[in-house]
Amino acid sequence: MSELELRREARKADCRKLVETAMSNMFEQLRSRGFSEGEIALTLADAAEEYVIELAAKRARTHHTANIPGRHGRR
Repeated sequence: MSELELRREARKADCRKLVETAMSNMFEQLRSRGFSEGEIALTLADAAEEYVIELAAKRARTHHTANIPGRHGRR
């Protein structure tokens, strides 16, 4: 594995640890407010899916705009 790949994997692992800690804290807070783990997990999955779709749409718009003559990023 190259140095760059190793750094990417380490960054990915660091991000995952932080996300898992944040999720654990969020689950604990929401369970204390009466939501079941199932409700929380399904809602989180739906929200994550919507977020990924929004990111993809934003990326597509940015890519499309960058390829329009007269816009920054013109080729």
